[in-house]
Amino acid sequence: MRDETSEKMAHRIIEWTREVLNCDKGRLFMKDPKRDVIWGTDGGIYSQFSLSDSTSSLQGWVANNCKSLRVSDAYVDPRFNRAEDVRMQYHTHSVLAVPMLNQIKELTGVIMMVNKRDGQFSADDEELLET
Repeated sequence: MRDETSEKMAHRIIEWTREVLNCDKGRLFMKDPKRDVIWGTDGGIYSQFSLSDSTSSLQGWVANNCKSLRVSDAYVDPRFNRAEDVRMQYHTHSVLAVPMLNQIKELTGVIMMVNKRDGQFSADDEELLET
């Protein structure tokens, strides 16, 4: 379910998190409660990933396993989907992605931060993003 208010709030969350973690960009993917997908927008470009295939994207893997993921070189990780980089004319290096869970530990989405500016994402960064 996409609406303007939700997208504005997601943008604010991502911008604040991006500043705190000192990274280039971030994305918030929400789980569609009626379909087996997570979806997100980046600069007005909509994308979705199937949850039935956890090997074709980092965010799909995080969503399916409900575990956080730190990747220091995205292009080496076979789960990384380079098509997004090509489409956005961007180069992803490092990634920190964590599942968002509700009070009863059900997946509601995935937050993914990209390209830490001062090195690699740390365990402290992961802990901060998980809270």
